[in-house]
Amino acid sequence: MMADRKWRLFEWFPGFLAVNIGTLLLCRNFVIGTSTGEARFHALDPAMLNTLLLVWIFAANALIFVPLGQKMGGLFHALPRLQAYGWDIAGSLCGTLGFGLFSLKLFSPLVGMVIVMLIFLALSARRATALLVFAGVLTVMGLTTDRAAIWSPYYYITVHRTETPLQTESQPPADLRTMRNPPIYAVKVNQLGYHFDATFDPARYDPPSPHAAYVGKMAGQYRLPYAIAAGRERVLVVGAGGGTDIEAALASGSRKVDAVEIDRVIAWISGRFNAAAPYANPRVALHIDDARAYLQRARPGDDLVVFGFLDSQTLFSSMSNVRLDGYVYTVESLRSAYGLLGENGVLSLSFYLGRGWLGPKLFRMVTEAVARPPAMYIHGQQMILICPEGSRPETDRRGRLV
Repeated sequence: MMADRKWRLFEWFPGFLAVNIGTLLLCRNFVIGTSTGEARFHALDPAMLNTLLLVWIFAANALIFVPLGQKMGGLFHALPRLQAYGWDIAGSLCGTLGFGLFSLKLFSPLVGMVIVMLIFLALSARRATALLVFAGVLTVMGLTTDRAAIWSPYYYITVHRTETPLQTESQPPADLRTMRNPPIYAVKVNQLGYHFDATFDPARYDPPSPHAAYVGKMAGQYRLPYAIAAGRERVLVVGAGGGTDIEAALASGSRKVDAVEIDRVIAWISGRFNAAAPYANPRVALHIDDARAYLQRARPGDDLVVFGFLDSQTLFSSMSNVRLDGYVYTVESLRSAYGLLGENGVLSLSFYLGRGWLGPKLFRMVTEAVARPPAMYIHGQQMILICPEGSRPETDRRGRLV
């Protein structure tokens, strides 16, 4: 649309980019609530300020593509239509592959910004001005970026001690796995709380320790499935995360624990900051995989299948309020997990009831999946569903009840 206009906006790109980066930096600490129906923990109700911020961020982001679009439009008009369309599709594919490479190699946006700037400088006629603006943008980004932050394929991750929540940690104590009263680390994703990396073995803490009472309470919660279903030797943990469910399985005497976690960086962080080092135990096999995909390929024979607090802070799409874990908490997925159990096997599901309708919904889904109501344990907003032992319902090849 802009290709035939007299204004040549391509050289304005550095200024537009500076406006966009400045907008994101100013708004980085705002948590924007979108919908009260979205199952996000501690979600904010929609407000006028949130709406205005969202519109401004969208406008600032779209603005930087206008000069690029005008430049490409002029180039496309100079080519035959099919050839121009071929370049258009090739550029789209290259962008998708480039984004995938960044996700695979865990590159930060700072690296991508440098690549964009170098390409622009190679094409620009006013390099001196552009170079000055780019230098300023990179300087501000470098000064405001948390150097201890970690990028995963899914999240922007920071690790903090619970007693110093504003200080990001990059290195745990050298004797973390053996020390008395080890620290508890809070892992945040996209600046929101996610899980704790800590040992929940009360014997590691002295009573005067500020963490002793908390560890004792959490240990009881995570060990409840193993107290009810004692003597389970082969355990599958779906959504292993920081490894607390793995530690509970090992403490119960399980001989083999299959741990499924979709984000390899989350497991890597646990290997560094979890004082129990559950992933380092030789009885544990870590599977970096999507939970539902793993359940479809796994072989039956587990004594206990544990759905940990398998929750995601990532929406499936910016146009949807469905989160990634919505594809795991389905009747079909739960039925697949239940089908992996051996004789007298037990299924356990834990969740944080951030919304009032979540508990009843999960209860009905589990009941439909296993053809009997589960035992339900609720403490505050923590819920654990445990399916009773017994023969599994008969299903056809598609997993439907017969």
